[in-house]
Amino acid sequence: VIVASTGTGFVNIGKLTLSDGAIKTELVPTQTYEKTDEEITRYIATINEEYAKLGERKIGVSEVSLTTLDEQGNRIIRNAETNLGDFCADAYREITGADIGFINGGGIRNDIDTGDITFNEILGVFPFANKTCISEVTGQQIVDMLEYGLVFYPEENGSFQHVSGIKFDFDPQIKHSVMLDENQEFVSVEGARRVSDVEVLNQ
Repeated sequence: VIVASTGTGFVNIGKLTLSDGAIKTELVPTQTYEKTDEEITRYIATINEEYAKLGERKIGVSEVSLTTLDEQGNRIIRNAETNLGDFCADAYREITGADIGFINGGGIRNDIDTGDITFNEILGVFPFANKTCISEVTGQQIVDMLEYGLVFYPEENGSFQHVSGIKFDFDPQIKHSVMLDENQEFVSVEGARRVSDVEVLNQ
């Protein structure tokens, strides 16, 4: 089975050529691709025009820049707390009425500038068709999830958790003892925990 990947954000077009039993793959940078189809181009223009009515609709205002970056412009959303990560977790907790809100850093994909906030900007932060869910879980499941969310720290990882309605201490000097399966999914914690003093704030 041949598997080809083109990367993120439609930066490349994947090209796979079968010839005389041989398989050749290559990436064509999207910006350099000049062939177009007039009918498709008109159809896309119609969709963009209709969508603009929704996409440019103002839905809020922010007095600060909500960001995934540090002061030097480096991405930190996947290994450090940010005001955008906190805002997203707060929003999930508020809209669901849950005690705790969580969102993984890998699910936050863009910044929000100071000033008016449009639907397009929110879509830029959440470009996936993910669904918000509410779950009743045990305290043990919560502390295990927090432990797993920091298992790769200080390296970047999409599982890094941004939280709302909860606080905890984290000791990066302790080497993680989380056991993972062959798919890098959580199994158990077999040694000292890096996360401690977990407190749900509304209890």
